[in-house]
Amino acid sequence: MTITLGGLTLDGNLIAPDFVSASRASGSERLTLGRQVIIQRSPEGAGRLITLTARLDGSRLIGRFTREQVEQIRAWRDAGTVLNFTYHGYTADVVVRMDGVAVEAVGDRTDPPAGHPYTGTITLMEC
Repeated sequence: MTITLGGLTLDGNLIAPDFVSASRASGSERLTLGRQVIIQRSPEGAGRLITLTARLDGSRLIGRFTREQVEQIRAWRDAGTVLNFTYHGYTADVVVRMDGVAVEAVGDRTDPPAGHPYTGTITLMEC
């Protein structure tokens, strides 16, 4: 499984709980005075949120971010960079939300070494 963000290859075990359940269309149904049903559907893409999650399950990591990935993602967030995102074959242009980097080093280390794992969430928004 492949997950990439702006050229970074992320852990393929990251969880994206809202990716499958998020609707790509909005719509409405209305009943006219003549008792006819009018159904309107329109595709959505822009503005859809995608959350990537890494977490600890006991002492087992389920997905992870590295220190270097977190630093790069924060830099892209701060610059407002539009990034290419691929999730198991799906591709979209996204930005990292300003409040979208909520991660911490495993073991609550204040100055973790290179490659140290991080857990938490990265929230992206489709453009």
